[in-house]
Amino acid sequence: MSSQKLFIYPAGDAQIDAQHEELLRCIEKLLAADNVMTAALCAMRLYQHIREHFACEAKLMRKLEYPAMKAHVDDHELLTSKLNKVVTNFAIEPRNKADLESFIAELTQHHIGTYDTQLADFMTRDEGPQAQKEQRQLTERDRAADQSVPS
Repeated sequence: MSSQKLFIYPAGDAQIDAQHEELLRCIEKLLAADNVMTAALCAMRLYQHIREHFACEAKLMRKLEYPAMKAHVDDHELLTSKLNKVVTNFAIEPRNKADLESFIAELTQHHIGTYDTQLADFMTRDEGPQAQKEQRQLTERDRAADQSVPS
């Protein structure tokens, strides 16, 4: 994996996609680390970025009243726990990249490819609370207009 250019499919939200791009840069720097000090610094930055990113996603999901939030946040917690173990081991032995590469695959293919894509789909559909409110307002205006038209 470390010889390939990493890629994450866009989730469809500008802020989330920008954070994913920064996540890729953190991962690439960590994979390229060639000594314990650099690996430790890159590992800490990756861990910090992921925690910030997950907090941002959770805030967005609360705002949207996202119905699948619990499963999404549960996966965040699982990934954070795994990442803690992976970066601790990698910072000690940066030449052993197998666990890190496995984590990266899980993050990019499973979490982003599933959970973040579902969140992006939800944001683009007319199911969020704001869209529902706007739909109710349109329906109420239609009813009022229908009542004002003589039969």
